[in-house]
Amino acid sequence: MRRSSFRKKPPFPNPNPPDPLPKSESSRTRNASADRLDRIINRVGRMNIFAIGSFVLLFAMGLWAVPHLLSEFGRHGVAVIARYKWVALGIVGVFLGLVVWIIFLRYLLARKAIETQADVEKYRLQLELMGNQQHRPQIAGSGAPQLPQPRGTLSDPTQTDEDNRPAH
Repeated sequence: MRRSSFRKKPPFPNPNPPDPLPKSESSRTRNASADRLDRIINRVGRMNIFAIGSFVLLFAMGLWAVPHLLSEFGRHGVAVIARYKWVALGIVGVFLGLVVWIIFLRYLLARKAIETQADVEKYRLQLELMGNQQHRPQIAGSGAPQLPQPRGTLSDPTQTDEDNRPAH
């Protein structure tokens, strides 16, 4: 059995042949929305009538139930808060305390990051200065250059710049 290499022609000609001229943006949008609407109508047309009825029933019940539930929860919530004021105020106070604590910790973290960045910049400038000097101070017995500690570090906060200068 031999198969032919040509395609079958569709039984009906295409009612909307492609336009040789480019379409404007508004006509493209209209065609896209019409195509989308056609697809939605086709999809709904293939659905079972019971599925469509159940969707309509759920939608109608939702329109009634959601506002009713919200109003009931609001009414009962106000009654609970009015009856147990101190518990509600305590919960609000704990929540506000947590928010303030988190803000304070973020402040401390930001301050520490700024201090660390300043120390890194200070050490970078010191290394740059040491690279420009002809005579680099060194520790006896070691080939590594000695870096002076900046004033006010955690190791010795009372140390001054005069203590860091090498003896000549």
